[in-house]
Amino acid sequence: MATELIISVVAEDRPGIVDRVSRAVAELHGNWMESRMVRMAGRFAGIIRIECAEAERAALRTGLEALQSEGIRVIIDDEFDGTGDDRSSGIESRRVRLAVTANDRPGIVQEVSHCLASLGSNVVQFETDCHSGAMSGQPMFTARIDVDVPEEIDHTRLVTALHDLSHDLMVDLEE
Repeated sequence: MATELIISVVAEDRPGIVDRVSRAVAELHGNWMESRMVRMAGRFAGIIRIECAEAERAALRTGLEALQSEGIRVIIDDEFDGTGDDRSSGIESRRVRLAVTANDRPGIVQEVSHCLASLGSNVVQFETDCHSGAMSGQPMFTARIDVDVPEEIDHTRLVTALHDLSHDLMVDLEE
């Protein structure tokens, strides 16, 4: 019988981290199913879904935790049972991709995420960046957000709710 683990890895960025983690997974008879990884501010972080035989689970866990001695912190989600899916919120929804741009300010991620939550939307992926504006040189906030929006929330209501956060916030919507 197969089981799944969700693991998070964090390390000081350097070449070979993915190679080392993937080698440990393969050597311990795990199957790398899905992942998201990023380098940010000199750190490397990732989240990985691994499948393995139930009989191999304890050995896989021990082997992955041993990567700590190489400077790779591993957190294993013990509560994950592998039975969920990407749309397990129980509501009828559609996936929407948002591109958000605004002048940067403290709290903007909280404002946007609170707005989405207040509409009953579930954030699937949220990527942000801050950079200098091309014309003004002022700090600009950008986000790419994949969100499951309840069927009863139409595009106009979603975009209006986000626009109402501030006069400078721009939203592009893809479905």
